[in-house]
Amino acid sequence: MPRSSASRRSCPTHSSCWRSSRRRCSRRRAAAAPASAAGAAAAAAEEAAAQTGDDDFGFFDLLIVIAFAFFFLGIPATIKRRRSRRAREQRDARVSTASAEAAEDDPAFAADVVKAQAAALYADVQRAWSERDDAALERMLGLALLVEWRRRLADFASKGWVNEVTIQRGPKVDYVGLVNRTGSEEDRVTVAISASLHSVVRTSGGAVIKRNEDADEDGVLEICEYWTLARSGDGWRLVSIEQEHEGGHHLAAPIVAAPWSDDSRLSDESLVELATADAPPAGTSVSELVSVEFGGTAREKALDLALADPRCAPDVLEVAARRAVDARAEAVDGDDTALLQIASPQVVHALL
Repeated sequence: MPRSSASRRSCPTHSSCWRSSRRRCSRRRAAAAPASAAGAAAAAAEEAAAQTGDDDFGFFDLLIVIAFAFFFLGIPATIKRRRSRRAREQRDARVSTASAEAAEDDPAFAADVVKAQAAALYADVQRAWSERDDAALERMLGLALLVEWRRRLADFASKGWVNEVTIQRGPKVDYVGLVNRTGSEEDRVTVAISASLHSVVRTSGGAVIKRNEDADEDGVLEICEYWTLARSGDGWRLVSIEQEHEGGHHLAAPIVAAPWSDDSRLSDESLVELATADAPPAGTSVSELVSVEFGGTAREKALDLALADPRCAPDVLEVAARRAVDARAEAVDGDDTALLQIASPQVVHALL
């Protein structure tokens, strides 16, 4: 299955993301750091021996160096993973509790329903991707994501490549996001999915290509992704994928269990409505109404501008920025509609 990247315009499954099993890639990503601890330790040991000029730098000394290398390279990464996992589990508990209220309005939001459907969807998507089953992908993916994946599969087909993906362990599903608004068009749930996958590309010539982040080249990858799902009939379909480092913002996003509890949106809408009502007539240049000195902070200058145009107030600008961030997060590997409503096509292209 394709891996999302910070830009959906650069294809995550492009050949540059894979390496042949016959050669070793010189690049190693941060995720591979613990696996390279032994090599780093050996290099450190050789350097230490060379610097000391001590011919008695023996096996025991080497073990000490290796132990220190594993401690400084492996332990921090392990602690970070555990903290991330704990944060997801804590968020899961909060969202699962809140989902009980949402489930009274729509049973599809119930925690057990969402987790079961997300786990089944994850397995079905891997299978459909590996088998290049376009009809199955069409049933499970949002339109924008489907278009992107079709392009990626076509790129693979043109090279004679097939990406074979099987689930080795999992998936483990954490329920980390819930938005229940009026109607179902804006309903969303977000799940953090952790799994162990065996993922390799087989070429028409019989060669096996593995991903750059597959440090030990066994084809097995540890995956943690944030999947955002939108309503599809009585269930859910996939509209956006974010990698672990991209999707952490979901852990702090507002939980909207019912339309009437969406305090943040109601407050934002009221603020923008008032600012727009008091704005100067269209075509008026704010610089003609107020003189701004550029000696203070950006916030101070925004407050000065807000005297002439309330839409320049810091609180209003914060609302605009928050909307842009949310729209961009969904557009990364999903629907661009919300982002195109608040940004020009040129800006959208630059962001994605």
